[in-house]
Amino acid sequence: VSGCCHSRIGYAAIHVQAASATSQGKKRRGRSFATAPGEASLKHTPYGQRGSGFYTDATRGCFDVIHRLRTPVLKAVEEALGRRTAKKDFTSPFRIMDLGTADAGTSMPLIRECVKLVRATPGFASVPVEVIYEDQPGNDWNSVFARTQGTVPTPNVPKDVGGLGDLENCFVLASGTSFYNTCCAPGTVDVAFCATAFHWLTDTPAIIPDALHSACTGDPVALKAFQQQADADWRKILKARGRELKPGARLVVANFAKDGNGYFLGLSARTESMHDNFARIWKDLVTPAEFQATNFPNHYRSLEECAAPFGAGGLFNGLKLLEAETAIVPCPYLDGWLADPSKRTPAEQATHYVPTTRTWSNSTFLAGLADTRGQQEKEAMVDELFAAYAAHVAKDPNNHGMDYCHSYLVMEKEEAEKVAAGSGKIPSQTRGISTRALAKPSVLNWSTPCGADIFVATAKGSLSNELPGNGGLRIWDYADTNEAITEAIGLAKSMESKHSVYNTGFAGAKVVVNASSSADNKLTIDKKALMLQLGQVLNDLDGTMYTGCDMNSDLDDMELLVSKTPYVLAGI
Repeated sequence: VSGCCHSRIGYAAIHVQAASATSQGKKRRGRSFATAPGEASLKHTPYGQRGSGFYTDATRGCFDVIHRLRTPVLKAVEEALGRRTAKKDFTSPFRIMDLGTADAGTSMPLIRECVKLVRATPGFASVPVEVIYEDQPGNDWNSVFARTQGTVPTPNVPKDVGGLGDLENCFVLASGTSFYNTCCAPGTVDVAFCATAFHWLTDTPAIIPDALHSACTGDPVALKAFQQQADADWRKILKARGRELKPGARLVVANFAKDGNGYFLGLSARTESMHDNFARIWKDLVTPAEFQATNFPNHYRSLEECAAPFGAGGLFNGLKLLEAETAIVPCPYLDGWLADPSKRTPAEQATHYVPTTRTWSNSTFLAGLADTRGQQEKEAMVDELFAAYAAHVAKDPNNHGMDYCHSYLVMEKEEAEKVAAGSGKIPSQTRGISTRALAKPSVLNWSTPCGADIFVATAKGSLSNELPGNGGLRIWDYADTNEAITEAIGLAKSMESKHSVYNTGFAGAKVVVNASSSADNKLTIDKKALMLQLGQVLNDLDGTMYTGCDMNSDLDDMELLVSKTPYVLAGI
């Protein structure tokens, strides 16, 4: 099935493979939605008025997630242009693929940068650029074309440019073929990226008895079933991309993840668990059978699960894993509230925030309700769920936000086709890979002439200049070395959570000093001597650790310390 319409930037065409045409239509609010073969039907269909661009307008945090992909995606474009220049290929279209695009709005600023980079490269001023937007057949394609043609304005894109309309010789194509399958001709894609889509599964593999999402379950059988389904689906996705990409081309991915701290979408160091709140409210509204039928058909893969197909050799179906890390992007709705709580009432903040949680979850709740209920009753029950969630948020908006926990991955199609089976371990020889998110805490210690022991703990792995550690200086009289080390690690983990949430550029770490005290619990340590010796420790660490004030250390101590070392963040 295909169709096209003229536009000022070329032809906007939608291609749906014949297999998709046989998919059953699913009804929601009187409209028909198709699901791709093999995908979990009905549980993930667009929410909001079709053609309105609701997804982007209600999902502002995705702009921040995609902005974090900016550097690796533009690097992938540069690499592709370099290969084509070496081959003197200045005629064939430069093809960019946005997988799981939704309404194309959140990725548009990045797409525009990619096209402009192509145009600015010598020899490519007039080379056609094809942007392939991929999503499931039931996607809100009306909004995709409205966004790209500029009939619906997009945030962070000037209103007068008309979406992509000012980019000459740029062509918008849309594929309704599932990303579990190959979406275009083999070996034709120069750059591909996906932001927040590959967590959806082809099937719900088991009933989760105690939760709505696999990230929250304590049931080992259900969790294993979801992990196995997620692994099989991930391999399908990678195989399809391995066929589409040109040799040397890159795939850049932001995947919803569960990180080493156990954080995931809607649960971070500063928030209550969004998914647990959904489950608590929904359980009181529906029957036990309906509760179990509402399981989300997606899985937040750990970094190890993402790396598993690549094995010790770092290769899978011709794709080489170059980079892998996890990071948290703060929820802009919560950030806005915390920055200025006077801007809205608590109820207004809840109304402002909750719709971003509904854009992707609404259809899953509808799908879980029994067929004996009428459509209006189903919709009223889901409305009641989100109203109850908003009421709960309004009680204390400080604790509610949808912080985005992702794995960020960069893969490259091998120039020479090599396919390797995986052992499930992060390959040590993988170029540029960050294994920090998988690393265990570490502790360094020094005994000082002044009689104190200094411990520098990191939450994950070793200290490095690439991501220096940061945490305050805590001085205390601990019962023994083990107690000091245990506290140092715990405090470092807390710092890691803070640095992850706010993307400070530091790793979580802590300096703990075990010092003697008198009978009345007053420290007897010579703090001047301690600062001199700690300054030497920080200098020896050579910029991999920065400290500041904490318990029993103050600005006077920091002023002395900063006179001996530059690695102090509270010295003035």
